[in-house]
Order: sequence, then C-alpha cells, then structure tokens
Amino acid sequence: MKQGLRSVWRHKRVSVAVVITLGLALGAALAVAAVVDAVLLRPLPFPDPGRIVAMWNTGPKLPATVRAISFQDLEDWREMSKTLEVASGFTPVSATLTERGDPRRLEGMRVARDFDRVLGMRPEVGRLFVAEDFAEGAPDVVVLANGFWRREFGSRTDAIGQALMLDGRPWRIVGVLADVAMTYPTAPHDFWRPLLPRAGAQWESQRATGWLNAVGRLRPGVSVDEARGELSAVARALAERYPGSNRERQAIDLRSLKDELVADARAALWLVAAAVGALLLVAFGNVVHLLVAHAVVRQREFAVRHALGATPGRLGRQIGIEAAALGAAAVCFGLVIAPLLVEIFVTLPANALPRQSEIAIVPAAMRWGVVMLALTVAVIAWPHARLASRSTAIGAASTRIVGSRADRRVRQALIGTQVALSIVLLTGGALFVRTLIALQTVDAGFSSDNVLTMQVTPSRGHAPSAAATMQFYGNALDAIRAVPGVEAAAASTSVPYVVSGWAFGISSKDASGEQRHPVRVSVASPQHFDALRVPIIEGRPLSDDEQRGGADAVVVSRALARVLYGSRSAVGGTLDYSGRTWTIVGVVPDLRWRLDQAPIAEVYLPWHNAGQRPQAIVVRTSGDAASLTDLVGQRLRAIDPGVTIAEVSSLRERMAVTLAPQRLRAALLASLAGLAAMLAMFGVYSVTAFAVATEAREQAIRVALGETRERARRRVVGASLKPAMIGAALGVAVAWACGRFVQSFLFEMRADDPRLFAVVSVALLALTVVAAWLPASRAARLDPSVVLRDTGDQV
Repeated sequence: MKQGLRSVWRHKRVSVAVVITLGLALGAALAVAAVVDAVLLRPLPFPDPGRIVAMWNTGPKLPATVRAISFQDLEDWREMSKTLEVASGFTPVSATLTERGDPRRLEGMRVARDFDRVLGMRPEVGRLFVAEDFAEGAPDVVVLANGFWRREFGSRTDAIGQALMLDGRPWRIVGVLADVAMTYPTAPHDFWRPLLPRAGAQWESQRATGWLNAVGRLRPGVSVDEARGELSAVARALAERYPGSNRERQAIDLRSLKDELVADARAALWLVAAAVGALLLVAFGNVVHLLVAHAVVRQREFAVRHALGATPGRLGRQIGIEAAALGAAAVCFGLVIAPLLVEIFVTLPANALPRQSEIAIVPAAMRWGVVMLALTVAVIAWPHARLASRSTAIGAASTRIVGSRADRRVRQALIGTQVALSIVLLTGGALFVRTLIALQTVDAGFSSDNVLTMQVTPSRGHAPSAAATMQFYGNALDAIRAVPGVEAAAASTSVPYVVSGWAFGISSKDASGEQRHPVRVSVASPQHFDALRVPIIEGRPLSDDEQRGGADAVVVSRALARVLYGSRSAVGGTLDYSGRTWTIVGVVPDLRWRLDQAPIAEVYLPWHNAGQRPQAIVVRTSGDAASLTDLVGQRLRAIDPGVTIAEVSSLRERMAVTLAPQRLRAALLASLAGLAAMLAMFGVYSVTAFAVATEAREQAIRVALGETRERARRRVVGASLKPAMIGAALGVAVAWACGRFVQSFLFEMRADDPRLFAVVSVALLALTVVAAWLPASRAARLDPSVVLRDTGDQV
C-alpha cells in the first residue's frame, strides 16, 4: 500500500490528469444519476403508489390534449366501477388571504371526497375531510398544506380551529397535511378546500363541461389494462344514457400516476443520460490511452521488480492500490461537482422537470458512486496490469520503447471511438441549440416587448357584486393609463403565458368527417389588442358600446374563423356559444400560447361578460416595463387598499419560463458535447505525442535517410487523421440512426439534415488536425544525431 501510494504521488502529472478527466465526467454522471433516480426510478412517496392512476375520457373526435372531466362523470365512474377502490378529482383554485398582514393571493386545491384516500395521505395534526364536509350547506372548512402551516403558523397546533379569511369568507382550519416531499397534485399549494359544483358557475353543474382532473386507486390485484377495459365499458354506457353530452366520450384511458407525472420528462432525461454515458466513454478512452502510455514508461520498473522476485500477485496488489487511490480521488472530485450540477436541476421552473423537491445527491450518490468507483478502478488498473503481466527480467534491459502493432491499433481505435462519440454529441447539441434559437424567434402573434403583466383581485368589500367588480377594473385601468410611460392597459380573463381562462368544444366537418376542436375563451376589456399589439386582419375590433352594453358581438382568431367558415370570410357570420348566438365582427391572428405548439382557436367576448372573475392586467409601456411596477401598484392600492396583486412580471419573462425545458436540453447537450470534443482533442494530442515519443528512433532514421520535415509532419498528422475520419463516418451513421429518437424534441428542422452532419464532421476533423499538428511539428524538428546517440528511453 505504501509503495502504491508513493507511486501515485511520484507520477503527479499523470495522476492529476486522470483525476480531473474522470472527475468531470463522473460529476456529470452522478448528477444525472441523482435526477434520473429521483424522477424516473424512485416510486412516488405515497402508500402503494403503483395502484394510483390518472384517468380521462378518450374518443376519436376528442382532442388528445384534453384531460379534464365533468363532476357528474366522476360521480358515475365512482359508483359504476368495480376495479377502482376509490376515485376522486381536483382542480386548482386561487384565493385572497386577508386579516393576516397585507392581502395576498394563495394557491390552493379544491378536492373531491376521498382524494386523501386515493393518495393515502394522513394529517400531520387535526383531521382531513370527512363526508359531512361535502354536503350541501356544510360549514366552510379548509386543510392546510404542511409548508404553509409552518410558514404562517410556525408549526403551532393551535392553528386547528382558527379561521382563515379567504376571499372575504372565514374558513375554519380542521387539519394539516403530512409533509410529503412532492409537489402534487399541482405546483406547491397552500391549502385544500372541499369540492362541490358552485351554484354561480354554470359549467360546474353541466355534464358536458370538463373541468376536473380525475385520479383513482385500483383495487389490489387489478392491472391498469383491466381497469381501462372496465371503465371504457362504463364510458360507453354513459354515452348511451347521456348522448347529448357524452356521445363522443367512447372510452376512458388510464395511466399510472407516476408515468403521467414524468411522461413529458422521461424521454428527455434518458436522452441526457445517454449523452452523459457517451461522455463517460470518451473520458474513459482518454484515461485508458494515457495510462497505456504511462504503463509503457513503467514497463522497465515492472520488469526490474519482477526480476527481483516480485510475484504477479504482489504486482497486482500494488496496481490495484494505485487504481483504487486514483479512482477514489476521481469519484470524490465528481461528488464535489455533482451537487453544483444538481442545484441547476432543482432551481429550474416547475414546468421543466417534475418531482424537483425529491432530487437529492446523497442517497443516489451512495448507490451510483459505488458503481462508478468499481468501474473507474477497473479502467485505471487494466493498462498497468496488462503490461505488468508481460514484463520480464529481459525486458528490463531494453533501452528502447517502441509501441507494438497491437498497441498502435488500440491507439487508433481510441481516436476513432472518441471522434465518433463526439460527432454524435456535437450533432445532438447543435440540433437542440438550433431548436432553441428557432423557438425564440418564432412569431407568437403578439409583441411581448415592454409589457408588464399581473393578476389583480379586488377585495370583497370593495367589489361585492359583478357591477362593482367591473367598476373597479374600469377605474383601475383608467388610473394605470394615466401613469407616465404607459401606452395601453387592459384587463382580461385570458392572456398568453399569464392565465388561460377556460375553453369549450366546437365541431366542424372536413374530408375526414366531423372533427371536434377546442376553443379558448377570453373576456377582454378595451385596449386588449393594443396592449399586446395584435392587429385586426379582417373586420374591426369591438366598439366601446359593444364592450360594455351587452351586445352579442365577438372577435375570433384566424384558426376559429377557418374552423367555422373555411376559406370564406367569417366577418358577419355567427358563433353559437353558451346558449347564445354571437355575431363575428373581426378576425385577429392566432396567438401561440406555447412556442413549440400550433395555436388553438380563440374567441374574444365583450368585457361585460367578465362578471366577478379575477382579471389579469396587461400594461404596455414605452420603456422598461419593470420600472413601472411600484407606480402601478400604488395606483391600484389608492383605489382599493385591500387589492391583491400577484405574479407581477414582464410578459417576456413569462414566455422565457415556458422555454425552460428546451433551454435545459440545449445547455446540457451543448455543454456535454463541448466537453466531449475537448476530451477527444486531448486524446488525439496525447496519442500523437505518445506515438512521436515512442517512435523517435524510427523518425530519426527516416530524417537521416532524407525525409523532409514537411513530409514528416504530414505523415504524423495523417496517422491521426485516418482513424479520426473513420470515426467521423461511424459517428455520422450513429447520429443518423439516433435521429428518430430526438425528432420529437425538435422544432421546424430535421434530425437527419446532411448539412449539419457535414459541418460537424469537418469542424471536428479540423480540430483533429490542429490537435495532431503540435506533436507532428515536434517530430519534424528531431535531430537524428541527438536521437540516435541517446541510448536511454525516449518518452
């Protein structure tokens, strides 16, 4: 052990190179392993999580993206299903908290009965909901989320029984949820409230309207396929019983809750894991070659030790100790880097990665670190063990080091493999970077520059009725427009990237038959299109009288106009919605709510239909929108001191958040590709330098026999370029084969673009020439008389 550690210390440059090369790759691998372990491999933190499923209606005419169901359907599923042990549903809700400092908005969940049984939740203190809490006329009760209870009440148990003033109504606290390291059913929320259809919300009492997310717990021994078949029979029975609302709901699909949560992230994470695996192979290839060269240098040492009586077992133990020391140092270095990389994942927006709160480096690192250590030790030990086993006493007397033909083939194979893997990673990185650039430049249909957005809710005392609410927003918009630097201000129930409002379905016919299309509904005040700089492409905007006077006039998007009237003009046509017939007076461009998805149809109703709904306010400014945040807030509080102002940010910032998944993929793959290319070029340089050193006598003889320096330089570079070209061809083939796996992540480009393959290959081969040029130049400058006079080892 002492001799092994002394040897590691004596060869410091090699040891440092090994530790840094492997440490960087292992750090990335351990970080990704921690994320994959938490998000994809670890079961959900609920009792028997494999039995929890998400459920939704399906049918050939239903949009695949629509997952919400009606409350009435949920009740029927609960009663008619034999495979579900329990079923429930939830929907998000916002509320204004008052009488506990400044008014502020809380995010909560309205949960149907038995929701806690579906998840297997238990109370930290108090109780959860009981059947009486869901009865008509039951007292208003609320269950607090554990995090909100700790922040607001300091974990005091006397919070039970206190009243929480939400939207001007007292809600009695009956319990606190147990602390579960998971943000479900939505992003971090503050409370649960019992869910019953509200009398003032017509859509909640209609079977035709979907507004709930359904979840259930399967009975023991029941598979997802069995439940899917039985529930689909239930859906068909409901379609026969209620043809007006359920005719198109022909089946019910199920997916385990874990699969539903990670569905969007699964492929991306495995893609990143594969890229890290390729990076590890490049790093291991570099280390193998470096240690092969180092082992050749130490061949004389092993031969002398063997001649002095060292047994193969003793030499093996020394090599193992050296490998273990280097491997442990590399893994420790990786463990220092890994938490920094994990922090990047943890701080991502919630839409970029599910289950972020469960990601931790320590548990995963203990498991994967052991695997990485064993693999690293084996890779480090192999080159020395290979040459030590071939060392003899006769070899100790050798004064030359000339790589064998097998060693040359190994070196060439390493160059080719590293270049091939680098081609694959560089191609992937370039594709994702180009996708991100394309998304950032796509036309969203509106201008997000210098636009301030916020969600504003008046106090209940200031706006007790629909008329008072409309009066508040009218006064608020007038006050905001009077602020210097404000060009336009509007209120709306639906603003891209801010709040989505609600939707309904509409049918159309084409060559393939009747189709069902979702339509987003926006109730917008005057200046809505001015604030977003959305042009009127046909007809006109709603007049002030139409906005405030109760007229049945609407503006529609181009997509909705196309659905209703095809290539004909939609202006002057009608639209049936909510039991009324509306006249179309104008058409606007389609707005993209997701830059990577096609826009859906939209209809803009007059502002008098907004009623008491909370509104998002959009403010267009002539300069930096953020600079007016405080002034706008002051004007709103001057009108209503109890007003709640939430989620204040620029529209551009909100759009950027939606690109977080694409930005993460582009940054990770580009970084991994750059690191792989750097390691590959280091490998080319070290292979060429080693070949020059070990073949110095041969090179000296060539020069002595008349070879010019330029020809010597080209020969040495060519020796490295040939395997690199073979590796580039192999890398292009692998990248082309992998293209179909990444095509779904790309935007307006193809993964098999030959121009991209050509550019990446030429660039990497050019770097290969540069990496080999320096040692080649050194070989060309060798003095034959000096080399041939020297009888020592040349390395």
